[in-house]
Amino acid sequence: MKEFCGFRQNSPSKEFCGFEAFPLSLDDSVAALPGVGEKRRAALSAAGIETVRDLLTRSPRRYEDHSLVTPISGLSPGDSATVAARPHGAAAIRRSGARSVVSCPVSDGTGTLTLRWFNQHYMRSRLSDGVTYRFSGRVSEFAGKLFMDSPEIGAEDDDGVAPVYTAVAGIPKKTLTSFVRSALEALGDVPDPLPPADRDRLGLVSFRDALWGVHFPESREAFFCSRKRLAFDELLRTRLALGRVKSAARVPAAFVAKDTDLSPLLSRLPYTPTSAQARAIADVSADTRSGLAMNRLVQGDVGCGKTVVALAACYLAAKAGHQSAVMAPTDILARQHYEYMERCLAPLGIRAALVVGSSGAAERRAAAEAVSSGDALVAVGTHALISDKALFRNLALAVTDEQHRFGARQRSALAAKGGAAHSLVMSATPIPRSLALILYGDMDVSVIDELPPGRVPPKTYAVGGRYRRRALEFIRGRVDAGEQAYVVCPAALEGADGLAAVAEWTAKLAEFFAGRRVAGVWGAMKSGEKNGVMEAFAAGDIDVLVATTVVEVGVNNPNATVMLIENAERFGLSQLHQLRGRVGRGAKESWCVLISSARGETARERLSAICRTNDGFAIAEADLALRGPGDFFGLRQHGLPEFAFADPKLDTEAMALAGAFAAEAERGGDEYAELLESARVLAERIKNAAI
Repeated sequence: MKEFCGFRQNSPSKEFCGFEAFPLSLDDSVAALPGVGEKRRAALSAAGIETVRDLLTRSPRRYEDHSLVTPISGLSPGDSATVAARPHGAAAIRRSGARSVVSCPVSDGTGTLTLRWFNQHYMRSRLSDGVTYRFSGRVSEFAGKLFMDSPEIGAEDDDGVAPVYTAVAGIPKKTLTSFVRSALEALGDVPDPLPPADRDRLGLVSFRDALWGVHFPESREAFFCSRKRLAFDELLRTRLALGRVKSAARVPAAFVAKDTDLSPLLSRLPYTPTSAQARAIADVSADTRSGLAMNRLVQGDVGCGKTVVALAACYLAAKAGHQSAVMAPTDILARQHYEYMERCLAPLGIRAALVVGSSGAAERRAAAEAVSSGDALVAVGTHALISDKALFRNLALAVTDEQHRFGARQRSALAAKGGAAHSLVMSATPIPRSLALILYGDMDVSVIDELPPGRVPPKTYAVGGRYRRRALEFIRGRVDAGEQAYVVCPAALEGADGLAAVAEWTAKLAEFFAGRRVAGVWGAMKSGEKNGVMEAFAAGDIDVLVATTVVEVGVNNPNATVMLIENAERFGLSQLHQLRGRVGRGAKESWCVLISSARGETARERLSAICRTNDGFAIAEADLALRGPGDFFGLRQHGLPEFAFADPKLDTEAMALAGAFAAEAERGGDEYAELLESARVLAERIKNAAI
């Protein structure tokens, strides 16, 4: 036995499961394990487990602590518990429809519990009279009696921690656990990506010990030490891979900006740029003067003024005689960007063109000619910009707004139209810094964390359904005062399970707001009809717009002062924040009302979080904590793997260690060969995802 991190750890034994031990490598097939025949190998393969490495780097879903014994008299239905009890009478077997049921009463002196197994005849002889066992499982109740179905069975002195894995179809939980233990027992030499000196300096356990400690920890300290090491490995490999992707993108730029005076442009803005905007503009200016292609993310809250940064970038390119393309996810947002840029740039002699599929044929031809000839130095549009018909004379800057609405291939396709074009992407979905280091590790990041002067953040309230009429009467008052409102529903035409639907609510609200102008809009409407409704709302021709999340981006109406969101519990926090950002876009006081009948603690906590603050980054942190990194912002669209052990919201220390050590490993020699090779493979995967 071996000690590390203050606990004793298992070492390989000579015999396990009745088989003589043989050395396994991490790259061996799981078929080499005792008990894994062709059928089970296929089941494991279907779950993505092909090799011993796949099996051992699959994190347990949770752990059961068998040392915590509950007396039977203290059990309640729904509990997951461990009891120490002995059989109380013989096991019986009976038929229940097509199933056989083995039942056995057990007692610990404080009460009696009935154990049940389904279609497992052999359990009749599994337990011995007079012997105390530990039974672990979920407690249920029927007709006043307590039951525990298919419990885990251990010896009386079995007080360890047992891992529980995500189920693999066709393989019982206990069998899967035995495969993991068998693999650990049979492992031969396990190459460690980190040399011993580095491990000691970083305060990390060995890779082999970490594998043991994360699956079968003998203490809390053992578990945390082991998980920290495996999380560090994942984060380090990812940082190294993203660093390689970033370095590969550092190619000579399509144009090098001059020391351009931006004052003619900035003086045309209705306000002086905030210090955060000024920093982002300075970052972009430095990137475009560096001689290398820019790859920068401008991240900022709703309404922080990211478009000003894009405008400045387009101006720099235009003054150097090169074209820019600005791609937005919706026609209406593209039109708003176009009108804004045309208004700012035209007086300075820089022409912009609108490239959207909904334009008339003559308008599309004129825009295409202006872009292909180079007369228009700024092209603003939607996906139409990446079509084969969209030709540029000398595209040197690609700007993508609301970048999460586009796939990696779409963003790359736009930049590819300019060869080594500078790339600037903008996101109004604040990402916690811990997660941004992973999601955007291949990019430079500028954060705009201030709002322009004159913006009044909306007041947010979460209420139950009984307050709906009061909220609607409040909206009627604001409409009568000349303002406008949104009502957001989670469904479009038909709402199941009590969900509000736009079509139904538009009819109801038209009746409630008799004499006022009410209209509905949702994503599946024809593009022309949808744009017409949203443009009418922006123009003030609609008083109350009933919509799905189609209004989440692209609607800028400073006269809209109230947003009511039905079934608010159905939306993520960041999405609620995005929706709320449609109001409070001017100097008028504004409100957001979240209606929810959900009674669960998690739902209340989520809605309370968004009522407390208008800080998108604080909300993003709360969203990350509640939803986890995998759901927060799809990692797979970046070509990144889902982490098995690392958790960006918890592993800030490991992330900092990985970031500091990455450069050191890149400079290292052969001792880091395995680590660097795995990073190279991951980097290729990430790059391929962006092609």
